[in-house]
Amino acid sequence: MVDNTFLKGMAEFWRPLEEFVEHLRAQVSVRWEFWATNHEQRHVHEVVGGLLARQATLASQLALNPLAWNEHSAPLFLRPMVENCINIAWILKDSDKRAKQFIEYGLGQENLLLEHAKANLRAQGKDPEDDLSIAQWEEWISSLKYPFLTEVNVGNWADSNTGKMAEEVGRLDLHRQDYARWSGGTHNMWQHIVRWNLRDCRNPLHGAHRLPTVSSPTVPDIELLRKAAEYVDMANHVFDEATGFESNTATALDELDRFLTQIRWPEEEADGGKPSTS
Repeated sequence: MVDNTFLKGMAEFWRPLEEFVEHLRAQVSVRWEFWATNHEQRHVHEVVGGLLARQATLASQLALNPLAWNEHSAPLFLRPMVENCINIAWILKDSDKRAKQFIEYGLGQENLLLEHAKANLRAQGKDPEDDLSIAQWEEWISSLKYPFLTEVNVGNWADSNTGKMAEEVGRLDLHRQDYARWSGGTHNMWQHIVRWNLRDCRNPLHGAHRLPTVSSPTVPDIELLRKAAEYVDMANHVFDEATGFESNTATALDELDRFLTQIRWPEEEADGGKPSTS
């Protein structure tokens, strides 16, 4: 039989995090209701609204997975969140044109993937026209075509690279620091691997080489989740400045900090320990 004390403890642990996630959803909803009233700008609203929802989703998924609050997994959430901040700011500088570019490139990439799938079937001696999944895929792409979409774009969706985009919207420091920091883990670069997936050999006769190490679950680092909340606030701030929206609710970071004080960590009763805040 499951101990009711344990169940109560788990509820006290998860409830604040779930409330934080609900707060993130509400932040997206209130901005959408304020803004998305002009149906002639449907493509702009869908692109920007979708990117805001994506930001909240990434933060939510990280929040609900405490074992991912570490330098191995968190960069996979944080790096796209930084890029998302830059993208939102850049699109809103010329929303009609750049939202169209964003859509054209995305559908172009999807069409390219579809053609590769068809080529793979042909290489196996199969006819793509007989494949139900291919037909459903094509139907889905067709359903997403806007009146302005006359061709697909398989190049770069923006006019410049992410660094130049960040500079244009006054976010160069964000690109140089945060974007660069999380890129190491996202792209499996040496500076990340040597820090987190290699360890010094303890045998002095082996020439001080390093050995591969697969990390075990570590104490969750709350500061990594707080970073995600900061990036949500940054994206929301960019939106608010561009649209004139005035928020009367707490920021994601303020709400997260409030909720974190309510969490009863499972190991606190046992030894007084709690996750890292450094």
